[in-house]
Amino acid sequence: MLFVAGEKSFYLPTHREIMNKKTILAFLIVAALTYGALAFVSNRKDGDHTGISTTRVVLTSERVHQVVLGDNGFEPEVVRIALGDTVEWSTTGKEFYWPASDLHPTHAIYPAFDAREPIGKDETWSFVFDQIGEWKYHDHLAPYFTGTVIVTKTPP
Repeated sequence: MLFVAGEKSFYLPTHREIMNKKTILAFLIVAALTYGALAFVSNRKDGDHTGISTTRVVLTSERVHQVVLGDNGFEPEVVRIALGDTVEWSTTGKEFYWPASDLHPTHAIYPAFDAREPIGKDETWSFVFDQIGEWKYHDHLAPYFTGTVIVTKTPP
């Protein structure tokens, strides 16, 4: 809109023009964030699925229990172990898997029980259970695959 005040004239944008500028600005922000995310992902090293360098410390115990994630889920679905025992996960079906405690996606029930990154098909992930209880878990990448680790004070 063009306004004239005496000898001077000035332009005030209409509501539609203001909204169009906001839409364009929002689009540019989303595009910049997407570009940044893609640049971050493309700069990661082969095998680095988080973009963050991590060191995995695996504690060991006398008893190690095996759980395998196959095409139909975790086998065995329920594992009974003693406090301080280790459970070691592997897979035969998927390219990547990620064992983690419930609830998905926060893993807040037993936060330490979380691989915190995808594990490759030819890799294992182990966790030493230092808390007594019934710990439900899932594959973070396919949360419909679930299992339970029951930890007791003495061996079952």
